[in-house]
Amino acid sequence: RIVFLYPMYWLNVPPMLKAYIDIVFSHELVGSGALKGKVLQLALSVSTPLGEYSKQGAIGFSLDEILTPLKIAANYCGMDFAVPFISSGFEPGEFGDDAVDAAAARFGKLLRGELSPGEYQI
Repeated sequence: RIVFLYPMYWLNVPPMLKAYIDIVFSHELVGSGALKGKVLQLALSVSTPLGEYSKQGAIGFSLDEILTPLKIAANYCGMDFAVPFISSGFEPGEFGDDAVDAAAARFGKLLRGELSPGEYQI
């Protein structure tokens, strides 16, 4: 499994992760079949409440729609795209240690394969 852990940055991956993807996921690597059958797991945080990621919300698109380019890339590489792990409401300076600890505990469960479907997004 390959895990991309990142904060959503202007509805996309941060620039350094994009550079990593561009360099590492080269035509040679993809063409070699080395990624075929691997699972791409996204683990991201968003500052905007999840309800805003909808046609009716402030964003106007769902997170599923926003993540489409990464789904396409995974498919092109022959990878399986796992259900994204999403934590919301992490606006700088507006969350406490308890919220961070809870998100970290959920992430640990994800890595151990112990996360139930309802725990992927909060």
